[in-house]
Amino acid sequence: VWGMWKTIFLHVAMIWQLCSSLLCSSSPFNTSSLPCLEIPRCISEDNVTFIINQLSTGKGESQAYSEVSLCYDNLQLYVTHVAFHQTSITPTDYNQCNDAIFNSNVMELFIAPNMEETPHCYNELDISPKNVMFDSGIYNPNLNYSGITGTTFPCSTSGISHDVVVDEKNALWRAEMAFPFSLLNCPFSCPLARYCGHSTPNNIYRANFFRISELIPTSKCSSTSCEYLAWNPTMRDPPAFHEPTQFGYLLLQDLE
Repeated sequence: VWGMWKTIFLHVAMIWQLCSSLLCSSSPFNTSSLPCLEIPRCISEDNVTFIINQLSTGKGESQAYSEVSLCYDNLQLYVTHVAFHQTSITPTDYNQCNDAIFNSNVMELFIAPNMEETPHCYNELDISPKNVMFDSGIYNPNLNYSGITGTTFPCSTSGISHDVVVDEKNALWRAEMAFPFSLLNCPFSCPLARYCGHSTPNNIYRANFFRISELIPTSKCSSTSCEYLAWNPTMRDPPAFHEPTQFGYLLLQDLE
């Protein structure tokens, strides 16, 4: 009997060790062409920070750039996005939750729990320099920008907290957001039963980070008036963000 329990204990210990020490340098992440980040707990100033300075089309560096920092606790993922070199912020009528802020200056996060090799369901979470959010659950059956179904959900019930500061003197704006894992683990209105788990952090999430930045004053962004930036370029021209095959990996560290 002791031998049976010893075997079970060793298996549990191995699983725990795998979950608690998941690193970007380990397989399969080090053999993937997709980017990977190790996300620390928010218990120090050592948040993981990276730069977005690539056009989403893959055609070189952008004029603007962003600095993004992440950490987490037992309830939420914290994201700070600082948008540098913001040469233009045209006044818009996008003042209410779920207005089409993606037509102007915006930061976007597409994120999904790691439930399948490439996520068909994810949340699109956007924020503008006016501190206005666009929140939508995305079902992407073709794993590209065609055939997408998006379902917006009320900002008042999302559980997201957010704040924005615009610094015109230094041509930047800063967005600070906290996303509850109950939302991140369950892409809104996803028709696939394997999605929607618990409200505590998962080990692995799939995500991509984007920014749209005006180059010249415009009432609606296009590839001639704005830049489209991506953490991991989607390689689509004209720019298209809804390419979950290009989502990178977020690995949460030191899970309890």
